[in-house]
Amino acid sequence: MATKGSYRAAQAPVCVIQSMHLRTIRKKRTIRYRHVQTTMLIFIIGGSGTALIDRRKVELVAGTVLLLTPGMQITVSCPAKNLDYYLIAFTHLVADAVGRSAARVQFRNEPLGLFEPGVLQISRVQQAMKLVQRLYEDSQSGLDDGRMMLRFQELLLMMAQDCDLQQARDGSRHCLDQSIAYMKAHFHEKLDMRELAAIAGVTLSSYSRLFKQITGETPTEYLTRLRMENAQQLLKQNQYKVKEVSSAVGYKDEFYFSHAFHRFVGITPTQYRKRSQLRVAVASCTQLEDCLVSLGIQPVTCVNCFRYPGMADEEYEHLFTRLLEELVQARPDVIIGDRHHLSLEDRFKAITRQIVYAVDMDWVANYRKLAELFGTMDGMNTRMNELSLRTNEAKGILKQNWNNQSVAIIQVSHLGIRVQGMTGHPLNELIYRELELPPGKNIPMQLAFMEYLPEWLPQLEADHLFIHMNHRRAGSEAIYERMRQTHAWQSINAVQRGTVTIIPNWFRLSWTPAGRDRIMLELLEAADS
Repeated sequence: MATKGSYRAAQAPVCVIQSMHLRTIRKKRTIRYRHVQTTMLIFIIGGSGTALIDRRKVELVAGTVLLLTPGMQITVSCPAKNLDYYLIAFTHLVADAVGRSAARVQFRNEPLGLFEPGVLQISRVQQAMKLVQRLYEDSQSGLDDGRMMLRFQELLLMMAQDCDLQQARDGSRHCLDQSIAYMKAHFHEKLDMRELAAIAGVTLSSYSRLFKQITGETPTEYLTRLRMENAQQLLKQNQYKVKEVSSAVGYKDEFYFSHAFHRFVGITPTQYRKRSQLRVAVASCTQLEDCLVSLGIQPVTCVNCFRYPGMADEEYEHLFTRLLEELVQARPDVIIGDRHHLSLEDRFKAITRQIVYAVDMDWVANYRKLAELFGTMDGMNTRMNELSLRTNEAKGILKQNWNNQSVAIIQVSHLGIRVQGMTGHPLNELIYRELELPPGKNIPMQLAFMEYLPEWLPQLEADHLFIHMNHRRAGSEAIYERMRQTHAWQSINAVQRGTVTIIPNWFRLSWTPAGRDRIMLELLEAADS
């Protein structure tokens, strides 16, 4: 407290970490904090559970962030799965410079006013989790307190900015709801953006900006999607002519409607109606042809025009010319391509104007796009249900045979090594989320992968290691041998136990139902050996 004749200088708040832990609550267990003793941030990184926070129920899944403050009561229950989380206990201090010369500093503990306690709405969850993981690694390596404090302030600042943005978005979303409802009811009419902005209660320029921020689409893109989705439903009913469908979804000009439909769907309205009779070719590295076959569609030809490292110019030109000729000879009505063939669109358009790309990083989204395009959603749903049953069966067997032993996946190329993470790729999602195999130490939690030179291989501590040798012709074998000479490699549990498995290209297989079946079968074979 300031004494008589002194003055208090401007306050300087600071957050000081008291402790940081990586913890697991085992399934079928419950923990209770009758009264939280200190301010805590909880970052859920895996598993699931339920929490009662001051008698309010909260579902806990990966990506959930909680702020607990002194006096709160919390009970956490994990009936079915383990719950993995980071816990940061910290103190919010305010420093007061005291005295006429401001030579003395007094600290006092105050509540953190940046957030409301409870569940925090963080939009950049992956970035936040990456910062938390780095903070934990720093705490384990003995980083000095000053640098730890600076990194913690960086994390808090990012979270505060996200929470402010989320609050603004919540308010904006409420403004847009009425205009979106009006769009859905009147999409077949001529809509004026000024009228929609007036319904939302904002200016025209603000309306377009807010709409894009909230929905991810411009008002025009959103309206087009509404019209095209309804047009697809009408085209499935053969009693409507294309001109009638055009008028029913708000297009007076049939030609303009056909052009918009082709741009949105990938084929013309007439072809969409006859899509079961189309000659379909595939240009893909990710075996999209397997997706089509599972939907009852047999491609007329399948090519892979990707240039792999190690291929000479003359060799690739010869191969590409031959594959392009195969496409020409197949006379396809439509070519289905993946993201590795986007650069060849102009070459493909010389063969057919109908090019459809499946480029989402979510393999199910690509699968659904193909099923919707060819009217085979029932077949897709049946196949996905069958795959789900086999995945659950494989998960149970692996848990029983491996008894919570950890797994890591490495891809070796001519440039270095990639340690696969727990998200961002269909293979990662299968291994760590669907099959719930525990990751080895230093597996990136919120990234698709981390790349290293072989000499910089991190301490993985995995019980089972799966390695794919990528681009052997370009020199991956040499990188592999360099990795095997490192101390980090020799210290891996899987290396010491002899549970290192060289795998086929699981990365490519993970994009299709049949490929995922094969990966699970090979995992089960490894578990039996």
